[in-house]
Amino acid sequence: MTEKIIRCPICKKPLRFEVDVKDFEPYERFPIPCIIKHNDHWVSLYLDSDMSICDVEIPLVKISLE
Repeated sequence: MTEKIIRCPICKKPLRFEVDVKDFEPYERFPIPCIIKHNDHWVSLYLDSDMSICDVEIPLVKISLE
């Protein structure tokens, strides 16, 4: 496991999460999208083949009508 820390683009507080190399096994293409719940909001980020963060976004989260 590798711990990653970024500054949340929404609340500006530290956002910590862990990445395991095993999580990458089913993927053949990179970057891998990763969505993380942080307090009362969500952050979308992309991890490259070295488990480095290559982009961070603020997703638009909607609830299904079903």
